[in-house]
Amino acid sequence: MPPNHKEFNTMLADKNLGQLTLLTAQHQELQEQAHMKQTQNSSAPAPTPSTTMGTATTSGGPIINVNFPAKMFQMFHNPGAATVPGAPLTQTQPVSLSAAMLLTPSQLQSLGPHLSLDNFCVSYDISQDLQRKLIENGYTVSHSLRFATIQDLEVISVLCGEISQLKDVVSCWCNAYFFS
Repeated sequence: MPPNHKEFNTMLADKNLGQLTLLTAQHQELQEQAHMKQTQNSSAPAPTPSTTMGTATTSGGPIINVNFPAKMFQMFHNPGAATVPGAPLTQTQPVSLSAAMLLTPSQLQSLGPHLSLDNFCVSYDISQDLQRKLIENGYTVSHSLRFATIQDLEVISVLCGEISQLKDVVSCWCNAYFFS
């Protein structure tokens, strides 16, 4: 229940201080109806809000919220789960979705124009070898690249340099609307 002190509530007239608001009164009425219905339907006593887990208590005591800094709990983290550059991934290491995808999350929010793959490759000067690999493996439009993962590209024999070229092209393509 909100504080009913004149210093806390300057919008209400003095005659209304200490009175329940319409919303609070309705809430209490609904709680009483539910409690009555529950006692009528069962012979067992209904749980009260102060004994029910996860609900607010009806005691007049203060509610204290405490925020702890994240650094306080670092000692409980598994130190073996830290990622070492060049180390193979294990099951305990989380895999970042954005690291495995060709497009980053911010690029996914600002896709470039919808082009056929032929027009896309010509517009962004993609090598013919890379264009051939993409077309042979079913990539037909520029927007289909948003679902491509680095692993998918490696499986279809796209070289590391070609992946870098494609990432560079995609970054230009995603920013095309901002500069036009």
